[in-house]
Amino acid sequence: MIVVRIVTGIRHHFHARAGEWFCTAVLLNWALVLLLPGETFGTSASFNGLARIWSEKAWGIVCLIMGTARLIALILNGTFAHTRYGHFSPHVRAAMAFSSCFVWFQIVYGMFGAWTALPLSTGPGTYLAILLLDAVNFRRAMDDTGEAVAAKRHGST
Repeated sequence: MIVVRIVTGIRHHFHARAGEWFCTAVLLNWALVLLLPGETFGTSASFNGLARIWSEKAWGIVCLIMGTARLIALILNGTFAHTRYGHFSPHVRAAMAFSSCFVWFQIVYGMFGAWTALPLSTGPGTYLAILLLDAVNFRRAMDDTGEAVAAKRHGST
């Protein structure tokens, strides 16, 4: 049963990938909120800088694509780790974490403009922490990539 295999694979790797799952969930939440009807960017001055970078819809689409691709990579990594696809999943996870860092950086950069007036927003600090978490996720995925390449080179996979 594929469903059992997917659930088992996710459960087996979840603790080691919790940071990646968290960042993926936040990306998908951003996508959902920004793509739903209504003007989210108009609700806070924190979004003014983001609106100058991309439109609300563009932010939502980018977050949806990134979050969905990352979700698929995490599911495949846990489920098909010992198949021919498993060898490349750390590479995909690293690429997704790196790409997500770019998105988080843009969010932090766009929100820092809101720190010029009182009251201050919690956004820049919060998303800076997520950016740093994804930088750690990138490093961990790169470590896994090195292990996968070494295992393939020595015939372990």
